[in-house]
Amino acid sequence: YCDSDSGIYLRQFFVERTVRRQGVGREAVELLRSCIWPWGKRLTVDVLTANLPAVAFWRLAGYKDDCFTLDILPES
Repeated sequence: YCDSDSGIYLRQFFVERTVRRQGVGREAVELLRSCIWPWGKRLTVDVLTANLPAVAFWRLAGYKDDCFTLDILPES
C-alpha cells in the first residue's frame, strides 16, 4: 500500500486460494484499518470489474464504488 496526503492506496491484496472464504481476508483488512493505517484517511483499492468475488469482498468490507475505468487494450 501507499500512504500519501490524499489517502491510503492499496495496490495488491491476495489471499491464498486454499484459505479463501474463511475470514482471513476480512481479518487482515480489519488489522490494517485498526493497527496499521492512520485513522480518518481515505482508503482506496482498485478491483478488476470482472473479479466479482473480489468486488463483493471489498463492498462487504465497507468500500463504496467511486470510479469506473475503461481501457482499450493493445491487440496481441
